[in-house]
Amino acid sequence: MRKVNVMIVGVGGQGAITQGQLLKQAVLDNPNIIVTGTETRGAAQREGSVNSTIRYAVVEPGEEFDERKSVHSVLIPAGEADIYIALEPVEALRELTVVSEKTSIILNSYVIKPMTCVVDGSPYPELQSMISILKECSPDVVVLNANELAREAFGDFQKMNVIMTGAALATGKLPFSYEDMEKTIKKYFKYDIEDNLKALKIGYDAYKNAKKAT
Repeated sequence: MRKVNVMIVGVGGQGAITQGQLLKQAVLDNPNIIVTGTETRGAAQREGSVNSTIRYAVVEPGEEFDERKSVHSVLIPAGEADIYIALEPVEALRELTVVSEKTSIILNSYVIKPMTCVVDGSPYPELQSMISILKECSPDVVVLNANELAREAFGDFQKMNVIMTGAALATGKLPFSYEDMEKTIKKYFKYDIEDNLKALKIGYDAYKNAKKAT
């Protein structure tokens, strides 16, 4: 049984919980994949820290399901994240215990300063220094400004999380296909389905292009 672990970190209002739900919904009809996870909702007020975990246990072809080898905890063990999606740079530094050299890190470079910076003038870390810290944890770091990509395409930031979902798909590590996520978006969203499909493609292509440039 193969396990795939995904961690999403961000702040309230960015759609981290919705993104986590999409990643879970995409495999619910697949009898060969067990999925579990959790969200930090207590701090989900706008601009408070939020995270979401998604854990898959994948039954390989020819393998029988073994409950003992499935996922039994919603928490990702230290160093076991396969994909680490950071919707905000400072938030990327908060859960690095789950990251290791095997982790694909996708960082949204758009800055949302915490209230400590806004109220009392505490310094916000330099973006490049935070990227350097991430690269010390894993060699596989891709930086996108998903907010700017969303603004250019749709005039606002609302679909940034779907763009980051497309980027996660482009890693090739998720246990489902691009088409599975397209079907999930069509089921999950009641409005703006075509725009959300477009956002998925924007993120997928942006990740691929960023990898080519490195």
